[in-house]
Amino acid sequence: MIRFGTSPLLTDPSWTSWKKVKIGTELTENLGTKRYFQWKAELAATNPLNSPSIRGIRVYSEWENSSPNEKLGIVATVVHNGQVITPSYPYNYENLNHPELQKFRKKFKLDKIVEGANSEFEIMMRLLHWSYRIPVKEYPYSWNSNDITVYKKSDKGMPQLQWDYEGRRRDATCSFSNLALQGALMSMGYQARFININSEGVSGHEVTEVWSNEFNKWIYLDATRDYYYFDLKTGLPLNLLEIHDKLAEKLPLVETWQKPFAPETGAEVVQQIKIGMREGYNPVSIEEHGYHIIETMGYFRIPLRNDFYSNPLPIPIAQGFTMWGWDGYLNHYDEKFPKRTEFQRQTNRFVDFYEPLNQAQIFLSETDKQGLLKVEVDTYTPGFMNLLVKINDGEWAEQKNAAWKWKLKAGMNRIEIRVKTSEGVPGPVSCVKVTCNP
Repeated sequence: MIRFGTSPLLTDPSWTSWKKVKIGTELTENLGTKRYFQWKAELAATNPLNSPSIRGIRVYSEWENSSPNEKLGIVATVVHNGQVITPSYPYNYENLNHPELQKFRKKFKLDKIVEGANSEFEIMMRLLHWSYRIPVKEYPYSWNSNDITVYKKSDKGMPQLQWDYEGRRRDATCSFSNLALQGALMSMGYQARFININSEGVSGHEVTEVWSNEFNKWIYLDATRDYYYFDLKTGLPLNLLEIHDKLAEKLPLVETWQKPFAPETGAEVVQQIKIGMREGYNPVSIEEHGYHIIETMGYFRIPLRNDFYSNPLPIPIAQGFTMWGWDGYLNHYDEKFPKRTEFQRQTNRFVDFYEPLNQAQIFLSETDKQGLLKVEVDTYTPGFMNLLVKINDGEWAEQKNAAWKWKLKAGMNRIEIRVKTSEGVPGPVSCVKVTCNP
């Protein structure tokens, strides 16, 4: 099936209806200015044990050059452009202005906790350490942070924190401090989610991933031990899949329940991994604990939502007490850690777990006038409010529309675009430079 449109934005009304096309069919209709197309295939099989697949597609195109800018030397250079990629499994994101989240933010004076932070990531680090210290109660029937955190006022008027841990690990089951962290992050405008991990021969763990606009990626955080992992070469914080891939690379055999790599050779395998761990301001080093946790990163899974404030039920069944055999999870697998038959939803596609958020994907196209370009911006931003646009050395300005015209000046032109959420949080910056020689 195929359809055509004049805009790369799928919300544009120019898109035609889907039309069935048989193999070998040639389209002869006049498309006019509809130079974008989408296609999809309907697959069928007679054997239920064999799934049909598409091995490849080739697209051939011809066009007439009717550009009014042929002699102007207009050349675009992408410095960075956002990507809007749709996963196979839709994810339901929470409204970060939900009254329960804002109640949590106000009750625990989180604005005071992050006061004076110099970057988005520093805000996240302060909330991580706060979640490591805040008292929690093991209440398994709610994922609302208000229900699992304990509020006691200290002598200084701030919520009382805990400082008397015997080692690096804090008290309580790991899910509760990480749910507190997720609530804190979301209340401050950052999408965060629950994720759990386990390998065949070792117990599991439950942690947090948060979307970082500063690093333009999801990153792993653990409030149970107040740390994260980072790449030693780039210094960039890692997400869970990136850490998992380092484990899979060192694993000599395919993981099976008959002969799991851990605990027999787990410590030996993970010690081969070169990885950084955030120590923070803790008198107890994270290294021993951090390497042990990597042993549990064979399998991981996410519930396909974080909107437990808007929709409290159902919550994942018996977290911390089973290996999460619940059909509400999306489970990851690969060659070293293959599919497990007890799980219903399984995928090995990166984007199914790591959908990029708050993106501004820029499309530039010519108009019928010299030196005048059409700018179109696509985005997937939960809680989207508007675009912010900066032309050359100008100031950031709000842009309500997804498409507008841009008049080029002689020489080098630069356009920078980012989104702003309803919580006032700016997304990553996309930037394109365009030369013009009128």
